Amino acid sequence: MADLDGAIPAPQADLVGLALDLALSPAGRVYLEIARGVTDAPASPAATRIRKAFERGGAHGLLQLGAVELGGVLTPALAFGREFAHLFMVRLTAHATLADDWASVELPAPRAELEHLAAAAPPMTGAEYLDGAVLDAWWADLHRAVREEIAAGGGEVDTWLRGKHPGWNLVGRVCFHLA
Repeated sequence: MADLDGAIPAPQADLVGLALDLALSPAGRVYLEIARGVTDAPASPAATRIRKAFERGGAHGLLQLGAVELGGVLTPALAFGREFAHLFMVRLTAHATLADDWASVELPAPRAELEHLAAAAPPMTGAEYLDGAVLDAWWADLHRAVREEIAAGGGEVDTWLRGKHPGWNLVGRVCFHLA
């Protein structure tokens, strides 16, 4: 079973000429590693934000990838983490009672989609440990991290979503353009 809360933090080394990449421990923990010679590296400001999020734990790092770092170049492994967490965010924001009942919203993991996602994972350190069960555990850990962050922000879901990315407040809303 994966344990994202005990994720291995990225080193505080100078990252010039190096890039961050997603990796997986034998226990299913997601963490950052330093990669050399990577051409699809995130830009320096994004790399700093990603590193700081992973220092809080793997679930917070994945949340950063899927809720904040929606654009920009990432390594294939980081892009995989972004795709996984983005799927979580789309499901979360589509939940009808999220704003009113965020503390008790249940968000079951889409097991078939997670199995498919695991099978399509790019090469990364520890990819042999990745399967649907690991992604299911990541899903549950993401859910806990979201609840923790919303609670820490005073329980205002809209404020939390806007803080992640302005586009999240529009998900699931109907807009009419009157011209």
